[in-house]
Amino acid sequence: MKSIFYNSAEHRIRAFWRILMVTATIISLFAIWASIINHFIWMMAGLALITLIVISLACNFLDNRPFRDMGFSLNSRWLKDFGAGILIAAIVMSLITFILWMFGFLHITANSNASLNADFIRAVTGLLILMITVSVWEEIYFRGYLIKNLQEGFTSKKSKSLYPIISAVLISSILFGIAHTSNPNSTLLSFINITVAGIVLAYPYIYSKSMSISVGLHLSWNYFQGVVYGMPVSGLALETSFFRASITDPQFLTGGQFGPEGGAFGFLGLLVMALFCSIYLHYIREVK
Repeated sequence: MKSIFYNSAEHRIRAFWRILMVTATIISLFAIWASIINHFIWMMAGLALITLIVISLACNFLDNRPFRDMGFSLNSRWLKDFGAGILIAAIVMSLITFILWMFGFLHITANSNASLNADFIRAVTGLLILMITVSVWEEIYFRGYLIKNLQEGFTSKKSKSLYPIISAVLISSILFGIAHTSNPNSTLLSFINITVAGIVLAYPYIYSKSMSISVGLHLSWNYFQGVVYGMPVSGLALETSFFRASITDPQFLTGGQFGPEGGAFGFLGLLVMALFCSIYLHYIREVK
């Protein structure tokens, strides 16, 4: 019975139970935090902090690994890759916006209320904090902790070399998609697209062993989609943005009120983002 829970060769609890314990702890602590704080931005900031602390402790006391294995190591290389992720997603989201506008699926105008006054600056700064916290906790949990532990859980003497990592990426990405199905206006296509987004975001982490590009991509995609261009972000409409956007049907192409990541153009954008990441990783980052 002990072998079901404990790996004596590795001297630690098995991967499934580690993941379950960490997930349950994060959910429990966040439930307590959410019952105290009713401001959404600070709720998400608390979730990011809780996730970082719990996973850091889990790395040391459950996984027997350094926290840096999660891909967080703030140095010049990390910051450069983070900036590359920001730029790549900003370009891709701008391309998606332009294509939607060019085909007449998107009506976009400048927001007349977007001026450099204290209220607007405070609002867009708050949204930036929100999206930083969301990108950090989702990346470190779904891409970092889940992939690392699922990969180890699937690794055995009989497993083929690519089987563990492919299985880990697919499962973590499906869970990432499921986590967004409760968002407003979600559809089967939005679930598929966000699952694909999980795979795309996993790619630079697996290749570089760093979370920098993934966090940059995630943050920039959301920020440019919602705060810059004024489109819904995974079904969530924002009150403050630099532009006002109205997306028309057909929803399977445009994503409708879920935003571009709920439609075919969003799917194509994810593929382009993966291509740009590959170019950066293989032809720009490696030669520096």
